[in-house]
Amino acid sequence: HRGDATQAAAVMAWPTSGGYADVRDSRVLEVLASIFNDRLFDRLRSEQGSSYSPMVQSFWPTGFEKNGGYLMALSLVANQDVAPFYDIVDDIAADLVAQPVSDDELNRHLAPLREQLMRASTGNAFWQYMLRGATQDARVVQSTLSIEADYGSISAADIQRLAARYLPAKAAWKLAVLPQGMTMDQVEAAGQAARAARPAPSAAAPIPTAPLPLPLPAAPKAIPMGSPLPVQR
Repeated sequence: HRGDATQAAAVMAWPTSGGYADVRDSRVLEVLASIFNDRLFDRLRSEQGSSYSPMVQSFWPTGFEKNGGYLMALSLVANQDVAPFYDIVDDIAADLVAQPVSDDELNRHLAPLREQLMRASTGNAFWQYMLRGATQDARVVQSTLSIEADYGSISAADIQRLAARYLPAKAAWKLAVLPQGMTMDQVEAAGQAARAARPAPSAAAPIPTAPLPLPLPAAPKAIPMGSPLPVQR
């Protein structure tokens, strides 16, 4: 790019799936993406000392059966933080595969979604959005009617199951948008120098894990076109 010569963008993504056959999995992936996003924000803030605003999103197109979806992590970062960003994302993905999330962490992400569902479903706009195309495909109705039960039954085991299925390191795809004239070799060298110069995190100041009050957004940032819920695409 021809913008700020000190800034880059880093993206890491994994292919998932799509369609209506496994539509419940699309809702589990929305929760997994939310958990991933919070962990990534905390790690970038604590380890790189920067106020980056990463974003982790799950896309699940219902128009393509068994393909077309992906889970993506991205952030604007300093050039020297591109390689460390990939390392942190790899670590979080590996941990989600290896360890089930705690009940506390799961509930912190599920509770706002369930509350949002309850509120949104009282209005006509929710049903108009969710039932688009129902006259041509009866699965749209079935998918809409199952959404409350799906979000109500998501467990830590579901999160780990889909992490294991979709987040193996060998499946990851990476993209970096660098300042014009800079190469990945230069970025990786800068990252190694930055990691060597950065002090190790203090054991006396762990990342807080207590539940935090979460405001209820009018619409999730991951959903285009003003959808009232994080639903399948």
